[in-house]
Amino acid sequence: MVGGNTIASPFYWTGVTDQYFAAVFMPAAPQSSTMVTLHTTMEMLKDPSNPKSEKEIVHLLGLGVGNPSGTTQAELFVGPKDLDVLNSTRARSLNSAPGEGPSLEGVIDFGTFGWFAKMLFRALNWIHDRLIPNWGWAIVLLTFIVNLIFLPLRITQMKTSLKMQKVQPEIQVINKKYEKYGFRDQEKQQQKQQEVMAVYRSHGINPYGLSGCLPLILQLPILYAFYAVLANTIELRQAHWLWIHDLSAPDLWHLLPIITVATMFIVQRATPMPGMDPAQRRMMNTFMPLTFGIFTWTVASGLALYWATSNVINLVQQWAMNQTSLGREIKELQLKRLRKKNK
Repeated sequence: MVGGNTIASPFYWTGVTDQYFAAVFMPAAPQSSTMVTLHTTMEMLKDPSNPKSEKEIVHLLGLGVGNPSGTTQAELFVGPKDLDVLNSTRARSLNSAPGEGPSLEGVIDFGTFGWFAKMLFRALNWIHDRLIPNWGWAIVLLTFIVNLIFLPLRITQMKTSLKMQKVQPEIQVINKKYEKYGFRDQEKQQQKQQEVMAVYRSHGINPYGLSGCLPLILQLPILYAFYAVLANTIELRQAHWLWIHDLSAPDLWHLLPIITVATMFIVQRATPMPGMDPAQRRMMNTFMPLTFGIFTWTVASGLALYWATSNVINLVQQWAMNQTSLGREIKELQLKRLRKKNK
C-alpha cells in the first residue's frame, strides 16, 4: 500500500484490515467520496513497558474518506471480521439509501476459491453450532465428510496408480528402446509416446482422464479453501482442542506435525511401487513426509489438524486398497522382483 494516493469514487465502503479485525468507512454519499491512503513508518519500543528497550521500525497503514465538494458524513465499522456480522452490515447504495448497498462480506479475502471457501466455512460453522460445539472436532468431522465425498474419485485414482505401477516394466522396456534418441528427434519421441499409450490402453488405463490425475486436481481447491478458512476466520482465534489452546496459532507441542510425518511415512511405505527405482523410493519415503512436516510446523494448528486427519484417512484407504485382489497382486509382483534381484 502506497501512502499519499488519492483515489476517486464511488466507494460503498473502504477500510484497513489485519488478519482478524477491520476498520471500515461507509460514506453517506458513495458516488462523491474520495479516499486518501496513508503509509508511513515510525520508531517504537520493542518493549513498551521498558523505556530503555531497543527501538524498531514499524509500518503504519491507514486511509481517510471524505467528500471534497461538501460535508463528509460516514458510518464507521470497527470490530472483528465475523462473517455473520459482516453479512448483516450493509453500506449505503449509490442513491444514498441506508442499508441498501453491498454488505461488508468482502472484508474477508478468501482468495481465488473464495466462493468455495465460504461454503466450506458455512459447513464448518454449521457442524460447530448444531453437532459438535468444539472447533477442533468440527474440523475433524468436516475432514471426514470431505474425504467421504471424494472417496469414489480417490479409489478410482488409487486403482489407476496401482495399475500404472503394474505396467512399469513394459514402460521401462519402451524407455530403454528409445533412450539412444534425443529429445530433438521428434519422430522417435512421438513413436515412443504412441507405444506407451498403447500399453496404457491395453490395460484400461487413462492417466489423463477421470481415473488419472483429475481426482488430485479436484482436491486442490479444497486444500486452498481450507487454508483460506483456517487462516482468516476469527472463530478459530483462541479456540481450544485437546492440548491446543489456539487453533489459529501453530501447535506449540508440534504433535500434529509429528503425526503428519509419521502417517505420511507409513502411507508411502504401504503404497506398492514395483516399478520405482529403490533409491528414488527411499527419497520419496523420506522427502515428502519431511516436507509436509516442515509445512505444518509453522502453520495454524487448525490447518495442521485438517492435514493430519486427512493423512490418517489416506492411511486407512491405502490399507484397504492393499487388501483388494489388485493390491495383493501388485504386492506379490513387488516381492517377486525383489527376490529376483537378490539372487
